[in-house]
Amino acid sequence: GALTMTLLIFIFSFVGITPEMFICGMVIAIFTIQGIHHPTSSRLIGKIAKSFGRYTKYE
Repeated sequence: GALTMTLLIFIFSFVGITPEMFICGMVIAIFTIQGIHHPTSSRLIGKIAKSFGRYTKYE
């Protein structure tokens, strides 16, 4: 994840988006998604985790 974010920040810096703007935008997006409807956003995050093979199975 850290390498992906580093690469995205590097790529977006050529478009004119500074690292501060990118990080601030990501934080606002996360808080907005979590604030709008938490159960749906939690399911979405779970589906993304499952697609990457990082889904926790409950016993």
